[in-house]
Amino acid sequence: MASVKFRGNLSFINNPIPREKQRVGNRQGSLIRTIARRSIRKRKAVSQPGTPPTNRTGILKKFLFYSWDPTSQSVLVGPEKLPGAKSMAPRKLEFGSEHIKKRPYMRPALDAAMAKLPELWSGAIK
Repeated sequence: MASVKFRGNLSFINNPIPREKQRVGNRQGSLIRTIARRSIRKRKAVSQPGTPPTNRTGILKKFLFYSWDPTSQSVLVGPEKLPGAKSMAPRKLEFGSEHIKKRPYMRPALDAAMAKLPELWSGAIK
């Protein structure tokens, strides 16, 4: 009869926070993404430099995501790489470029959410 060695993973006993940390991180990411999406308006007029961009096609809003990164124990929030030639457009809108003036939408969303982020921790750790 062969013996089987089992080494149980007891990390959840030593560190009960990761599951709650992920849950809170996802809630925080969702809040920031929602604020960013709401700031990007769909209209025909071009937005003014320094204000969130206009989204004529709706594609920028559709490509804003958040994701939990287990390696760094943090949440990533921002635009996914767009398909085709427009792949750098979200970055150019946020930070500006030689031909495009800044139209930030992610940093203002984070700034707007900063006051609410600590509240999302209430009740998470018992």
